[in-house]
Amino acid sequence: MLFKVLYSIYLIVSLFYGTVPIMGPISIRHILTIIMLGACYFEGGLKLDRFLKWYMGFLLIYVIVEAGSGYSSYVFGKILGTYLASIVLYMATKVLIEKYEAGHLIITILVVLGVINAIEVIGQFFGNPIAQILPAILHISFGEESIEYYSTVEDLHGYTVGGLMGAVQSGYFLSATSVLALYNKKDKITILNWAAFAIIFFALFLVQERSGLMAGMVCAILYFFFVSFRGQQNIMTAVLICIAAAIIASGYLSTIVSYDDMRYSTVGMSDNKRISIATDAISWVLHHPIGGANFYYAMGGYYPHNFFVNALLYGGIIGGSILIGILFVQMLKITNIVSGYYKDSTYSTLLLAACMAYLCYTLNSQFHNYSLVFGGEMIFLLWAMIGSLKDIEDYTSEDIDLETEEVDSGPIIEE
Repeated sequence: MLFKVLYSIYLIVSLFYGTVPIMGPISIRHILTIIMLGACYFEGGLKLDRFLKWYMGFLLIYVIVEAGSGYSSYVFGKILGTYLASIVLYMATKVLIEKYEAGHLIITILVVLGVINAIEVIGQFFGNPIAQILPAILHISFGEESIEYYSTVEDLHGYTVGGLMGAVQSGYFLSATSVLALYNKKDKITILNWAAFAIIFFALFLVQERSGLMAGMVCAILYFFFVSFRGQQNIMTAVLICIAAAIIASGYLSTIVSYDDMRYSTVGMSDNKRISIATDAISWVLHHPIGGANFYYAMGGYYPHNFFVNALLYGGIIGGSILIGILFVQMLKITNIVSGYYKDSTYSTLLLAACMAYLCYTLNSQFHNYSLVFGGEMIFLLWAMIGSLKDIEDYTSEDIDLETEEVDSGPIIEE
């Protein structure tokens, strides 16, 4: 029970109070990371699985390159403040699922936080003064900036809305939690699920992050179709129907308002600008194959807003290839899980929900920077859920198969 409470606090702090200092450079998350690390040790959860070992390989290359470029103090601060916290959250999530079987608890916490953040977004968009100053009242890291932002921008049509996490992070988080809101233990989408989904998805629309809206739409439709048509054999037809429905629905959402109303109708950063930034970054990597992101930025480079380019920029050819390989393996595993769930119910709906939420973050990372490259805490949490749940369900399935074989191979009694 104590571990569950500690985990819940740590999760909330990681998501909302990651950079709030309490004494010099030391933040609340630094303190809780140490406490959570100790808790994982006493629970026997300090284990480096295959994913963490490969990820450590990327981090080692990243640290060596950045330290060699003169950014040792920055990179070590990043390791202690961000990467270590995400790795500890990963380990703690595996303990919570494998030892305490609390996967449902994690999703419940995330959905509740999603609804809270959604209500905050809605309040901010419609000009509620309490909602607009709440981040500052709660001492969230960008709180003071949000007061200035909302006092300057009177009409938020055409502007991003941050909620309690900032616009980009809210786009990621609300897209994922909108999918998780559709899950319940009975494998049926109830009125309560639809209500939570409606609140979160409406807020996701008001955030006005295009990639977040598209990712949430695609993954929610995929989840709905997989649950609704589970057991049917023609999986590719279902996938194509889901993708077509998602594109049509998101296109409709983007055009139901006039050009001057919402940010979906405006360009923001143009596609040509994004391509130009990505091309410049790739060109720099080809001339500097060992990487060195901070040196690149010091030379006037821009954040590429794409997982693959960021991976090469931060890890060079070798470290970037490690991260790209990790993502490739992850997508193969998710494909296997979805196929097993859809065709013959090999895997649970809980595992499917975690996969769809992870897919939301993966899709978003193609248009923003928050990804495995930067040690995103939600990415580590969701992948820990997927790995632990799959291992448990594979093990349970093997036990059932063994019991069946023993029964089938038993003695035949002739009368």
